Amino acid sequence: GARAGLDSSATRAAHAAAERYDPELERVFASAQVCSASLAAFAAGANDVANEVAPLAAIWQTYRDGRVAESVRTPKWLFAYAGAGVAAGLALFGSRVMRTVGRDATKMTPARGFNIELGYALASLVASAEGWPVSTTQLCVGAVVGVGLIGGNQPSWCLQDAISHLRSSVERA
Repeated sequence: GARAGLDSSATRAAHAAAERYDPELERVFASAQVCSASLAAFAAGANDVANEVAPLAAIWQTYRDGRVAESVRTPKWLFAYAGAGVAAGLALFGSRVMRTVGRDATKMTPARGFNIELGYALASLVASAEGWPVSTTQLCVGAVVGVGLIGGNQPSWCLQDAISHLRSSVERA
């Protein structure tokens, strides 16, 4: 099969076919991307740590009390533990995921990055406010695929992956 990544002919062809934007406009979006990246980081932290802490807190309280409780009080150290777990996962596997999603899936520019970050950050914040346990990684991949398709790319492998994730999420619901 074809090699994955920027070295593959499919990725090079998709990058070459992507629409080019005015350099001045890209500079404006590069500045705006500082805000969208900050919002995305906040949204991911609000969502991911909560998704990690809830099951750990339930397990901890059940272990400590010897019974399953309807509500759980979460000790502060558990938030720190979950945050450290997220940081460790990012340190160990983050560069590969970021390379695949941020470079290989579609051509990335400041304008595209701004729209991707804003889109998945707002979706994540809505999900967090509603109490929906969503994956920010899946939200981000969906935003990347959407922006890639709108920008003229045909990220078929990404689309297949996104459809697979959507199907598995619907099956679990």
